Amino acid sequence: MIRNISHTFWEDREIEDQPAPVKLTLIWMLTTGLTDSLGVVSVSPRRFSLETSLKPEWLDKTVAALPGILISFGCQIWIRNYIRHQYGQGQSLARNGICKTLRVRLQKHPEDIRTTIEKLHPELSSTTPHLRPTPGGRGG
Repeated sequence: MIRNISHTFWEDREIEDQPAPVKLTLIWMLTTGLTDSLGVVSVSPRRFSLETSLKPEWLDKTVAALPGILISFGCQIWIRNYIRHQYGQGQSLARNGICKTLRVRLQKHPEDIRTTIEKLHPELSSTTPHLRPTPGGRGG
């Protein structure tokens, strides 16, 4: 999967003032193959260290430094704005062709992760009525 990272990444106030290891850790989370299509990173401290040359404790330090961006679930970390930046949000996400796939993938995660993601993205909930794309793929 090709990931999109906007140039505005560097302008985010929460990121702007962070030390270089925090920024590198977040970029690693955004781009590693360990991050699924929902933005959930299955953390491997060994692989993290190998790929970034940082000590594994930078994973925890980064989560602590970026509470508005990252939520830790033990060995998994969710990047809060990942879905919005990659696919859209609200009605545009609901109409996006990936939405059905994301719903299926979300159900494979533990309940605490599912509940947290569904709060920010209710359109991914299995109980939310599914919107059908309009002709021509545009919203109405």
